[in-house]
Formats: sequence, C-alpha cells, structure tokens
Amino acid sequence: LVMAISNNNTGIRTGVCTSSTRPTTPYEGQHIYETDTDIEYVWNGSAWVVNYVSAVSPAFTGTPTAPTAAAGTSTTQLATTAFVQTHGAWQSYSPSISAWTVGNGTLTGRYCTVNKLVVFEILFTVGSTSNTSALGPIIGFPTTATSGNKSGFSFRGVASDASTGYNYIMSGSTIITSNFYPFVMDVAGTYPIIGYTSSTTPMTWATGDTLYMQGIYEGA
Repeated sequence: LVMAISNNNTGIRTGVCTSSTRPTTPYEGQHIYETDTDIEYVWNGSAWVVNYVSAVSPAFTGTPTAPTAAAGTSTTQLATTAFVQTHGAWQSYSPSISAWTVGNGTLTGRYCTVNKLVVFEILFTVGSTSNTSALGPIIGFPTTATSGNKSGFSFRGVASDASTGYNYIMSGSTIITSNFYPFVMDVAGTYPIIGYTSSTTPMTWATGDTLYMQGIYEGA
C-alpha cells in the first residue's frame, strides 16, 4: 500500500515516496518515508532532515547522545566522545599508604589506562609530622593488577634529599595485586643489592624530602 502525500497542511501528514518524488511544497513538520533509501525524513521548515534511519546502516545527523561507558569497557555498545576522552587520559587518585604515615605531608597520585595497560605515578612529600620510622612504605595501586602478570610490572623512581639535593635511584616490587613497596637501588653514589626503603635508607628522611614513583602494569 502506497499512501499519497499532500503538499499542504490540509492533507495527510505522513506518506511514502522515493527520493525523486518528495513533495515539492512541504509544510513544517511533514513526514515522509523513502522506499529507495529506507529513511524517514521530516521537513523542518527549510530542509528535509533525517527522522529515522535503518538499523542496518544508520547515518545520524545533528548531535546524537548516548550513555557514557565506564573506562575500560570493551563491548559492542555505542561509545560517546566522553568515553574516548577518558580512555588514556590522566585521572587523579588518592593512593593508600601503610607502614609510613603522611601526617602534614602530601601524597598524590594519577593514572591512565589504555586497554588493560595501567600507567601510574605517585609523589610523596615528607612533612614535619609524617612518620617514616618504619620499614616501608607500602603504596596502593589505582586499580587491581592481574595476579598472573607479576613479571610484567615495571617500576622506576627517585628519592630526593632536600637538605643535600642528592637524588637516589628507586625501583619497586608488588605485593599481591593491590600495592607495591619501593626498593632502593642507589645509596650514596653506590649500587648495592636492591634493598628495602627504611627510615634511614636511602637517606634519613626529613621534612621536604620527596619520593616519586612511576609504574606500569596490566590491570585485572
């Protein structure tokens, strides 16, 4: 059944035609369905605009919206530009810490993800009430790591002595899948066997000293 299409607002508001037989004098709000393109159009007062497209090969116009998927989503759902911007973009996080305490110092972190690859960095600045007297610290990852990929973890960092200006080379190791602890690789200009960070290693920690660490791992 093919419905006739009126060219004025006293006739039928919808109808069927082809791309070559559209109404010549449409009125605003008039709808048509083109059988050769499988697309529905509406006249907006100055032009025919798409009102419906076939699910087989949609061709949206304007600014269509959709829900924003969570970072790390890997499905066939539609992704918005907000999802694209967060995927691979730096995001801040508040690292957990144990063994040492931050006190009036600062501990900040940020991370980004590309597929399951997670890159993160932390900066700990010692304050006058920070507690660095124990063996440690143990610092939390921004996301859970893959338990079977411990050999794939990569760490690097620097401990800076504010009083002398000396920088010490640091590495790290994972504890299960949720956190890591820094290792010292350079003490007073020498290169010993990797050792634990402590209240006096690689230096006696004091106000203004900093620990910067960066790591890469595969997220769960």
